[in-house]
Amino acid sequence: MGKAILLILAGISFTITSGLMTQQNRMSMQHEQMVEEYGQIGALNMATSGMNLALSKISRNFNWRDGYDETSSNEGSFEVSINDMDSLVRLTSVGHVASYTNQVSVDLKLTSEVGLQAIYATGDVDKVTPLDENRNVDSTLMVTNASEMPYIDILGLATKADSQGHYFGDPNDLVKPPDGYPNGSFYADSAAGIPNITYIKGDMKVSGGTHIYGIFIVEKDIVINGSARVEGVLYMLNPTSEVIYEMDFTGGGSPSESSVVGGILANGDISGTGNHVSIQYNPEYLELFGDVGGSKKIMKILSWND
Repeated sequence: MGKAILLILAGISFTITSGLMTQQNRMSMQHEQMVEEYGQIGALNMATSGMNLALSKISRNFNWRDGYDETSSNEGSFEVSINDMDSLVRLTSVGHVASYTNQVSVDLKLTSEVGLQAIYATGDVDKVTPLDENRNVDSTLMVTNASEMPYIDILGLATKADSQGHYFGDPNDLVKPPDGYPNGSFYADSAAGIPNITYIKGDMKVSGGTHIYGIFIVEKDIVINGSARVEGVLYMLNPTSEVIYEMDFTGGGSPSESSVVGGILANGDISGTGNHVSIQYNPEYLELFGDVGGSKKIMKILSWND
């Protein structure tokens, strides 16, 4: 009888001990998981802190590419690298806490304020369709009834146009550029990346079948026949003016083609008389227009990955 009781007590003791060991193992595993989780979160927070510092720095100086060597704090450390990759800038921030490491990467696009839309108007836009670079309709590439025009150094552009011999200073003139004006290219000097710039104080009309190139700053109205083509940027200066598209099939060309490849910024209305009028976005032309015109630069985050 006594031996039986001892055996029972021993079994109970073993069961309790085994249960306690199992519970301790579970608690130990849970503790390790929590340590791992908090370590990874801490490293991610460090990487995010480094990224936020880098974004703040680059927003104040778009040319900054130094990044950060290993930078320590009480919680851990981080380092940030910055690389130019074609049309975007990639930032990578790596955070460390104890033996844990995590990282954040961000892709940025640094562009001029005028380089984001194919169509920008302070007035109404009627029967005109924005297209992306692949000729797909994209309504996000059009701004209408904007409160104000983006800043452009008009005097500086007028001076550049005059130096190229493209300044038309009589406000009573109707300027009708010939086909191929001024040199059959958007660029005055393609190797140096210098665009053609034309300044017109009066009206401009682009006749049917005419193909013109460059940046055009016009103080009065712009009239574009349906079969005319502009390879570049139109900037309409005064709010009392209009950009008007006219149906015209006498000059050749196809109405399915874009009337403008580049972009239009109109301090007023843009009106089409047919449903075929399209403006195809060209960020290269618009970006260069912003650069030569002193447009404000903006930073656009394309992606954030952690």
